[in-house]
Amino acid sequence: MLKGKELFDFTSSGIAVYSAATLHRMKTERLLDADEVPVIKQKQEYFIPPPIFPPLRGEFMTTTILELIDALKRVLSEPQPQRKQDNIEQQQLNIEDFIIKIEEKVEEFYNFIKGVLESKGTITLDEIMSGVDRLEAVRRFILLLFIASRGMVTIIENDDGKILISLGEVHG
Repeated sequence: MLKGKELFDFTSSGIAVYSAATLHRMKTERLLDADEVPVIKQKQEYFIPPPIFPPLRGEFMTTTILELIDALKRVLSEPQPQRKQDNIEQQQLNIEDFIIKIEEKVEEFYNFIKGVLESKGTITLDEIMSGVDRLEAVRRFILLLFIASRGMVTIIENDDGKILISLGEVHG
């Protein structure tokens, strides 16, 4: 920077200062760029399905809260019908008749199964259900569960997946 006469060379000093300032600015910009999170500018398309409308059920009707309150007031303001003691006794009698009828059916079915099991020893559930309509098959199955719950018969599943029924223990 000094020439032979000790003069200051502004041209070379200016170039050195300019270069240093440019390098310093570039380093500063690089540091500032590192602080920013890069933004991905990709257009993302999302599929938006059309709205789903729930089905309207015909047995329902629209009403207001006031209509519901009025209907509730009407129901609560009406006098309660008096139940007669005879009606209650009649219902209890009907329930007793129903239970007696079930007991009779269970006894009949047990005698049928017992007769079959005494001759064969063990039968499968398929054999009991063969040759009957669906309603009778359901009746037989329910009655079979009744007599099995009372310990009158034993129901097991063998290794082949067949349901075996016997009067005593079955090993299969």
